[in-house]
Amino acid sequence: MIRAGSPDDEQRLEPLYEGSIYGELPSIVRWALSKAHDRVQIVEEKQEILASAYIDVCGYNNLWLSYLIFKNEDGMKRLIDSLMRTRNERGLRNFYVLCPKEFVNVRTYLISLGFLPECIRRLDGLEYIVENHEGTFNPDYLIPLPKEPLPVNLRKGETRDVESLAEILHKSLRDFSTVEAAATCVRKWLREMPDYIIVAEHNDVAVGSYFLV
Repeated sequence: MIRAGSPDDEQRLEPLYEGSIYGELPSIVRWALSKAHDRVQIVEEKQEILASAYIDVCGYNNLWLSYLIFKNEDGMKRLIDSLMRTRNERGLRNFYVLCPKEFVNVRTYLISLGFLPECIRRLDGLEYIVENHEGTFNPDYLIPLPKEPLPVNLRKGETRDVESLAEILHKSLRDFSTVEAAATCVRKWLREMPDYIIVAEHNDVAVGSYFLV
């Protein structure tokens, strides 16, 4: 059975994450279990959790999977296959998996499904390979770099950054066909995951950012 998570799953998932590469139950998974149940997907058989992950559908219609945990490969494959069907049934544009580099068996299975590695991200002290299914999230614009490094201040994102960040995303990624579409995503991320948006600020203006999706 594959189902959405619930607050009752927190105690069951904690030891699984603590005994894994993650070391602890991720804060965003804990938040989702209490506030957005359908963002935690669980594969369960005979009251035993075989696999679980945090998922999200971004405003530009891409499905993301992260913090994957599993007891066996069958559970992992069942979860990924289920999300692939969900993606196809709902007409979502692409499917991304943030896969720890150490998860070789997961990456092998993703490649067999047609996924391709896109980039490496470092999140919570781990290195992840972003596997994407159809390659739609490719930058097509190079932001010109200054001749000298800009003095910047790094901080968490705030609502006042929406306009600046939306403009940057619209110019740099073809997924955001309009500034308004980019702004919708930025507002969503700032509202739901404020700790996962880091902004580089120069002269009180956001000039760059990275998103720990």
